[in-house]
Amino acid sequence: MVKNNTNMDIFLQGDLINLVVLTDEIVESSNWHNWFNDKKTNINTTHHVYPNSKSDQKDYLRAQINGNKSKIQLGIQHIDDNKLIGVISLNNINHFHKNCSFSAILGESDYQTLKYYAESARLIITHGFNTLGMERIESGTFNEDIHNMVCRVLGFKAEGVRRSAIYKNGKYNDVYLHSILREEFLALKIYSDTEE
Repeated sequence: MVKNNTNMDIFLQGDLINLVVLTDEIVESSNWHNWFNDKKTNINTTHHVYPNSKSDQKDYLRAQINGNKSKIQLGIQHIDDNKLIGVISLNNINHFHKNCSFSAILGESDYQTLKYYAESARLIITHGFNTLGMERIESGTFNEDIHNMVCRVLGFKAEGVRRSAIYKNGKYNDVYLHSILREEFLALKIYSDTEE
């Protein structure tokens, strides 16, 4: 792990972003907690149901992230200005079945672009396969455009639909499921170019 000049511990290093270890200090110095209070940022997530505070975010950090061997959640730090712009995670890590799920949110509106999302995703997915030894990484969304983008940009394959699985924006929404297998990951140039 490497320290950068804002005292964030870098776990995975990229070209545009770094994936950093989340700490109480990051909760204090960033806007992380407030991303989940923003309705527009969460239009395609299951968040923005209850209000979130810095205290709530610290509680979440301590209870759900620190020391949790079934989850790796990291901050997405923009390299040029050292700003925390999002979080990304591998969840439900199962070392017996060798699978987990993937999720990410870019919380800072000025940084909600495909290039930051794609680089962050490639870094953590590469870590999942190359370091954790996963056979399968899955994800899902109730936005069909996001589903299509994940399949196109990250090489995931569509698996099916969970009908009326999420209540959001005043209606029940289908969830589009997708996954990537180790052999597919190994065959894709977008991942072979990613160093861990």
